[in-house]
Amino acid sequence: MKKSIFTLGMFILSSSIIISCNKNKDETIYLEENGDFITENLAARSYEEVADISDQAITNDDIIIYGRVNESTDNSIDFMNKSACASVTRTVSANAVNIVVDYGPVNCGCPDGKQRKGIIKIRQAIPFAKDSTRVITFDNYFVNNNKLGGLITITKKENTTEGFPVVGISITNGSVVLAANGGTLLYASERTRTHTEGASTPLIFNDDVFKIEGTRNGTTPAGILFTSTITNPLIHKRKLDCRETVQGTIRFTKTGKPDKVIDFGNGLCDNTATVTVGNLAPRTIILN
Repeated sequence: MKKSIFTLGMFILSSSIIISCNKNKDETIYLEENGDFITENLAARSYEEVADISDQAITNDDIIIYGRVNESTDNSIDFMNKSACASVTRTVSANAVNIVVDYGPVNCGCPDGKQRKGIIKIRQAIPFAKDSTRVITFDNYFVNNNKLGGLITITKKENTTEGFPVVGISITNGSVVLAANGGTLLYASERTRTHTEGASTPLIFNDDVFKIEGTRNGTTPAGILFTSTITNPLIHKRKLDCRETVQGTIRFTKTGKPDKVIDFGNGLCDNTATVTVGNLAPRTIILN
């Protein structure tokens, strides 16, 4: 009888250890996989912000949200906290407009709460008609001490049958040197962005909604190849009260690791997403 009790106790102890080990293994997988996707998402968002900055700099000297705010043109901004970071210099020729957005050589707090410094250079064809391009490069440009590099090419596509403007956004030779010696993320992207709301008011920057499709790929700071494929279109809002991706799914694959599915939700505006790694239970993560 004592032997039976001892055997049962050892079985329970062994089972507990196995369950504990499996739980710890699951936690390790999630921490590792979530960390790489969060870093990749940080890069994606930083490049998307640059595209937003270029959208506004084409026609406006005041970079709302991501830089300088002009009190006389946007009374909805909290002007007690306005930034005077970004200066815009525009040179127009017969066939192109060249723009320099200069945040200065030291970090400056912008209205979106992020620190920026350095220069974004933009060249857009005139007119910006079908197959025309806008090219964006960087000169020591940093966001929250993460340094962005590479080339962004925005190409005007044919409008949808509903009349929504469409552009292709290509990132080549992208790199993000992460703050605090976090290593370097190598990055490339091919995406299509459809302007589903706010296109009829091009001078109003805070009423836009976009549908985004396509893929991103690159190499993590640890040297592992990854691909991020949009499996259901991302819905991204660029509004005063919401500047988030609020819907859509991504499949994130990484060499030698289980696939993961990231779900941005059903329209609620927040900075979270649900991630499912392989056959593990879904978890909620906070995005940068």
